[in-house]
Amino acid sequence: MFARRFQSDFLESRCSSCHPHLFILGLILAYFLSSHVQAFNGQRMCRSKNETSKYQHCRLHPDGVHDLDCFGRFKNRGMIECVWKPGNHTSEKIYTLLLIQKKKKEFCNITESSIIIKVFEGLNMTVTVFENGESEKCTKAVFSGSWSSLLRCDPPYEVSFRRRLGNLHVNVSWQQTVVKHFSVRYKVLGSLLWTEPPVQSHNKKGCTVENLNSSVFYTVQIQCVTTERCSQCPWSETYTVPSELTAQPAIVHLEDSDITERTGSRLLSLHWKFPATESYDGYYVTIAKASGEDPCERMNTTRPEIRLILSFSSYRLNISAWNNASISPAVSHTIPQREDGLEEGKLNVTVHSDTSLTVYWKDDLIKTYVCFSAEWMRKRHQRASMSFYQKAYNWRTLSSLQEPLEPYKRYSLMLHTRPNKDTCNIKYINRSESTYGTTQFYSIQGFHDKRV
Repeated sequence: MFARRFQSDFLESRCSSCHPHLFILGLILAYFLSSHVQAFNGQRMCRSKNETSKYQHCRLHPDGVHDLDCFGRFKNRGMIECVWKPGNHTSEKIYTLLLIQKKKKEFCNITESSIIIKVFEGLNMTVTVFENGESEKCTKAVFSGSWSSLLRCDPPYEVSFRRRLGNLHVNVSWQQTVVKHFSVRYKVLGSLLWTEPPVQSHNKKGCTVENLNSSVFYTVQIQCVTTERCSQCPWSETYTVPSELTAQPAIVHLEDSDITERTGSRLLSLHWKFPATESYDGYYVTIAKASGEDPCERMNTTRPEIRLILSFSSYRLNISAWNNASISPAVSHTIPQREDGLEEGKLNVTVHSDTSLTVYWKDDLIKTYVCFSAEWMRKRHQRASMSFYQKAYNWRTLSSLQEPLEPYKRYSLMLHTRPNKDTCNIKYINRSESTYGTTQFYSIQGFHDKRV
């Protein structure tokens, strides 16, 4: 009210005759006074008056204010944060905090159950919180300590677990840069006692717990190792770490069928099973081209089945179960290339040398596609491939082949079309390409001329 009245009186009495810059100065002063008064009428008001006798009737009570705890941070020197839990006496909660350091007494009024206050670092302190001090049922909670003994480093804000061969690998990230090492304690899920002593890390990022039972669930807690800058290291929340996945999925059904509206593509339907005794969250299905061309795509599914739209090329497939601590051994399967279902006579190949050949195709594909991939191989040998961009001709010369062609050997070649024009390399395996055609050729031409 004082601020508003001051602002109104100032404007009414001075604005009619004041200079513009004095008028602006008056507004700033009015705003400052208004803000200053509001701050003291808000949640917190601290004063140094001795009002100890006013709260002599307040008592410690299990149903009153409780669990008062104060702590500081190394980066915020001379400041502590105090938190507490409200009592059960009344729904209305008004708190008064009393800070005593040597002869200094400071009172703070607050309506919330936490406060940050400034203290002297070298002096012991006693903090008392009174709840509803004006009431006959006033209760209190008391805390004592010194700033140097209250430096808290919180538990890690990010934690991940990996189990393998009876070992548990714990990786963490900290908000506080002053943490140098940490400890891990663990117990079998449902057990009352923690395994002693805790395992201590060699650095601030990772720790390995050894010789665990792979088939057992564990509960884990983490804390930093105390130092001069971290005099308090509370334990983290309790993490449940599932058992290690040791079984392998088993493929029970695989169907390779045509897609009527997509010539050169096929629908692969795959089903597998996994032991019900293993505690898993889902499955990773990893698929890549047998030629080794990137990428190796990994898909996540919660069901033991998947459907993929692929070209007629050959693929390698891996399936693993996973939970938040481990990945099972993978079952691997090779999907062979398909040569049936494609019209013959659509491709021709001319060999120029052992590192150069030209691919010709019958149809005017460049009206629809600009990205292609040629893939060739000898029987029972490693596949090779080369993707390319073509928009002018119905042929392409592939030079500087990484693996030279061998003379008098028969090769098979496939040409794939790719709808993505951003890049002629595959972004995803699923739905990425269709097979236009396939042909065979012999790598004879030009070889004798070079050797004469």
